[in-house]
Amino acid sequence: MRVATVLLFAAATQAAVSSLNSTEITKLLATTPKCAMPCFVDAFHSGNCTLDGLTDCVCTNITLQAHASACIQQACEFDDQVATARISQQLCESYPFHERRKFSKVFSIGLPVITILTVALRCLARFQVTNQLWWDDWTALIALAFLIVMSGLGYASMHFSRGSKYVVFGANLSCALDAAMGFGLHYWDIDPGNGKAILQVRQRMRPYATILGQLTDVLSQIFYALQMLYIFIQYVHRQ
Repeated sequence: MRVATVLLFAAATQAAVSSLNSTEITKLLATTPKCAMPCFVDAFHSGNCTLDGLTDCVCTNITLQAHASACIQQACEFDDQVATARISQQLCESYPFHERRKFSKVFSIGLPVITILTVALRCLARFQVTNQLWWDDWTALIALAFLIVMSGLGYASMHFSRGSKYVVFGANLSCALDAAMGFGLHYWDIDPGNGKAILQVRQRMRPYATILGQLTDVLSQIFYALQMLYIFIQYVHRQ
């Protein structure tokens, strides 16, 4: 614990360049949950951080942050994870963070749009030829409806990510979820206040994904079998 205290005060000294002064940072770090202290100390050691550049070492090392985040998730209750995350956010607030939210947005919007156009053109072509839609067309429309719901939830999840003043160092996501929840960010770069909403979105999306996948597999096999049977009947009838 003595080593941890030394490291915290060293971090406070080095972090004086941020928007918080040394006294505020010292008080901030002193509130770190006890369960997180061994994780921080172990991360500092594994990252070969020196006292002269502790915050530079911590706030710019993705591997170190990932190691500390995994440790804190195992060692601390969720409330302590949130408290630790907010402390590390403020400690590293002046440092840049890695993100891929732009790519996430492109895929979350672009792929559903392409799918909608493809299904619409398919159904339009079928209707112009036969004046009706077949079961495979209705299956595609049902799958499209599930896709729209899942895409909507996924895009919403990208709109509750960390704000401009936050950099989380220790506490969820990956799903789904800048503008929205944090999909495209590292777990420790997500505003912990959105943790509950993110988990709720993931839980709601999971059944849709499972049902849609199973439904698609089953119906695809059925309709392919029916199509082959129809072709065979037509062939026999012509003979």
